Amino acid sequence: MVLQLRVVLAALIAAALLAGTVVHAPAANAEVTYKDPEGRIIDLTNDIRKGVGLNSLKRSAKLDAVAENWARTMAAKYESDLKSDPYASVPLWHNPNTGTQIPSNWYAWGENVAWNMYYNDPVTQLSTQWENSPHHYENIVKPRFKYIGVGYYLDKYGVSWGVQVFGDYTSDTAAGVAKTPVSATKAVASDGIETISLNRGNRFLIKNNLGTGKAHKTFRLGKSTDVVLTGDWDGDGDEEIAIKRGNKYLIYRKLGRVGTWKVFRMGKASDTAIVGDWDGDGDDTISLKRGNRYYINNKLQGNGFARSFRLGKASDTALAGDFNGNGKDTIALKRGNKYFVTYKLTGGVAKSFRMGNASDTALVGDFNGSASDSISLKRGNTYFVKYALGGSTKKTFRIGKSSDTPLVADFDG
Repeated sequence: MVLQLRVVLAALIAAALLAGTVVHAPAANAEVTYKDPEGRIIDLTNDIRKGVGLNSLKRSAKLDAVAENWARTMAAKYESDLKSDPYASVPLWHNPNTGTQIPSNWYAWGENVAWNMYYNDPVTQLSTQWENSPHHYENIVKPRFKYIGVGYYLDKYGVSWGVQVFGDYTSDTAAGVAKTPVSATKAVASDGIETISLNRGNRFLIKNNLGTGKAHKTFRLGKSTDVVLTGDWDGDGDEEIAIKRGNKYLIYRKLGRVGTWKVFRMGKASDTAIVGDWDGDGDDTISLKRGNRYYINNKLQGNGFARSFRLGKASDTALAGDFNGNGKDTIALKRGNKYFVTYKLTGGVAKSFRMGNASDTALVGDFNGSASDSISLKRGNTYFVKYALGGSTKKTFRIGKSSDTPLVADFDG
């Protein structure tokens, strides 16, 4: 792998940039416009490309998530610096893990980073900064790039942080492009951090921060006997709710007491439903566990399974997650307090460890925006959050009641 990092400190008032490109080895797109800040930057970028006869870049929800997380990471570092030094300089540096956080199998990727403040239109200004800097402009008009993700974050100090991540992939699926076209009025960028919300009977207490505090949204939905599932059903970067009622599944695209988007029947009422993005296309589907046999569905529909296989024991608890950050979910098994993690859907233990108590509830999620999932624990109403598989506890807090069902999801994108 050839690494080329280009650093530019632009002579702009209250503005700074950083550009980089990584190359692994040496078609006209449908035009979409956006109104969210990230999307506006994409539109402006594509306008530049069209001006020199290049195809528009396609928006990737997964590149968006990596870019958004890095914009917020730089903002958090600045806030931390200010606590010890009120005159701290605004920091700017490349994400050292971009190549492992974006979907794998890339041929090339590039990153532009910038900040500004005191502008009436900071979003357009970010695009202007990149366009006026030769090294950043080089990324924008690089013919081999086909996909883009953008992160934008305005912090409480008035600093606007911008990140562009460009990619060269062989297909939309490989790049993490959502199957459903992104809404022109809705941002798909995510901070990449999942939180723990609660389900209590048919009442939902939604939290957009990881830890204590009041719920950000509450509503009632379904019946107290329903099994609640969470997933990104339409590939828009936000996770939503689905309900399992016997062998009937009710899928919702909006969070709250709203009408269903899809309804279908699948398998048996006694089956355990497991949610994951098994094929890396950017949206989640519902598959089934029956004993130690798994039925994998790559479409959000009843039956029509893509594959089936046996794994572990019937008594094992199945945990779905992207444990190695490659953009595809696999299945891990909980057996007492021992965990068996796989990096391939059909098995082959990649990692095993003991953690907590056999009676603990295991929770899978990306709790620090690293683009890979870890396993945390619920014990009563105490939560032990971990950032790495089998690693130490990074956060401990109490929320809700012991009888609540925890829901791990990024509901606010």
